[in-house]
Amino acid sequence: MGELRIHSVLVTGANRGIGLGLVQHFLGLPTPPKWVFAGCRDPKGQRAQELQKLASKHPNLIIVPLEVSNPASIKAAAATVEKHLGGSGLTLLINNAGILKINKFEDETLDDMKQIYTTNTIGPLLMGQAFLPLLKKAAQGTPGSALSCSKAAIVNISSSGGCISAPEVFDLIPAVSYRCSKAALNMLTKCQSLGYREHSILCVALHPGWVQTDMGSAAGHQPPVTVDTSVQGMLKVLSSLSEKDTGTFLDWEGKVVPCQFQNTELKYKLTDQWQAGTMATSSAKWPKSAKLVAIYEGICECSSWGSSSSSSMGELRIHSVLVTGANRGIGLGLVQHFLGLPTPPKWVFAGCRDPKGQRAQELQNLASKHANLLIVSLDVSNPASIKAAAATVEKHLGGSGLTLLINNAGMAKVTMLGDETLENMIQVYTTNTIGPLLMGQAFLPLLKKAAQGSPGSGLSCNKAAIVNVSSIAGSIEEMYLWESGQVISYRCSKAALNMLTKCQSLGYREHGILCITLHPGWVQTDMGGRGSHKPPLTVDTSVQGMLKVLSSLSEKNTGTFLDWEGKVVPW
Repeated sequence: MGELRIHSVLVTGANRGIGLGLVQHFLGLPTPPKWVFAGCRDPKGQRAQELQKLASKHPNLIIVPLEVSNPASIKAAAATVEKHLGGSGLTLLINNAGILKINKFEDETLDDMKQIYTTNTIGPLLMGQAFLPLLKKAAQGTPGSALSCSKAAIVNISSSGGCISAPEVFDLIPAVSYRCSKAALNMLTKCQSLGYREHSILCVALHPGWVQTDMGSAAGHQPPVTVDTSVQGMLKVLSSLSEKDTGTFLDWEGKVVPCQFQNTELKYKLTDQWQAGTMATSSAKWPKSAKLVAIYEGICECSSWGSSSSSSMGELRIHSVLVTGANRGIGLGLVQHFLGLPTPPKWVFAGCRDPKGQRAQELQNLASKHANLLIVSLDVSNPASIKAAAATVEKHLGGSGLTLLINNAGMAKVTMLGDETLENMIQVYTTNTIGPLLMGQAFLPLLKKAAQGSPGSGLSCNKAAIVNVSSIAGSIEEMYLWESGQVISYRCSKAALNMLTKCQSLGYREHGILCITLHPGWVQTDMGGRGSHKPPLTVDTSVQGMLKVLSSLSEKNTGTFLDWEGKVVPW
């Protein structure tokens, strides 16, 4: 380990917990930074008293008013920091500020999802944009080309709760809004590592451990890691980072995340408490513990994706299906193919925002020919619209359940890393991630009814299922076609959707509902055809492939990420 020598550092959320610990340890280094900037919302408030005491003893500590969910506040903070730096750059930006709301799965709301995403994901994006000039200046003023935290770096404090492949203790801490925001933050970190590499800025996501803070101790259990232990570990990790680490997700011990629960004994102890009823439930505040690829709908033609989900295919026999975003593209294609099945569903519900509008003309023509097709007014970003749609569907089902919910509605904003805005990030996330969450909540009773009315215990799309149409653009590991289409808001929303799917698979399994996320390929649709290249897949090819995949899914596939050919897509 080399010594951590940095000229300046800014820590957000610095008035307590891990943020305060970072400030204290930076001030206590053998060679402390010339400037330590501590960002917090209310520098003169009660919660900032310890920070105020530190500032009275350390002239190199500057407390900066900073609300990371407010672009104007961030801009003002950047100006303050720049003034104090006096022409030099900012060496290290640590995006530590974060919030957690302890909601049960069914209690997650549009407002909570937006608020947590804004602080935990959009905040670090806006901070990176605002402080980029100062970070670049620090990198330019440091000799050598190698990346390091002593040169210039962005460190995003994430959580193993944002690890899609192994979401820790979900049964104890659903916290879906938090998990989705941290999965999106991990995607953002990867995007920043690619976008800022040319400026010699290292970017990494760090999991600090389950730490003894207000957030970590909220459930009344003693977290295993003290603030000092966590911070000392993280600073040790930061001192050792180099070129090869940029874009990675590490924990406070320098181990690569995803990881399984590190304290097995503690995990089983908590599980025993939960099962014994000694841990609070509904009122609990649980603890935080290759050919061309289109970026919008994506395609992978690699042969090394992994094994197919199944080599055999059963017939897709479903009583009813609801497809969102059904007036065009893939959604319309799904509706057409469901109607054309040898044994079509009794009911095909086609959701779209404006059933009588010009863009729904083909859907209207289909409905005039198929008595089992019902067009439903549905805006997936509007809870009231979703509630009304659920009532409409329930009325037509006449006591039976909804077999298959396909969350296909989605949107993309074509922007670059430096151009993404708070408004774009929220709008895309609301449609692409929150919409499928709210749809799952609203239609859960009908999906449960379908599962209960289906014989057998195994999961399948013929029993009850939620299918979230995602994209390879949401794969943090792959990051296909980054140079041609950065679309940060879209990538982050799809990474979060993949996390949501994993959460749904865990939360709804007991109800007999299969949940999966599907990548449809790069398809010849309005969205897929925006670039200069013609997508290789027709809507028919994509939809036929997806229906084949759906017909073959079973228990072992729930919670996975597959493409239209049934190949596994890495998270």
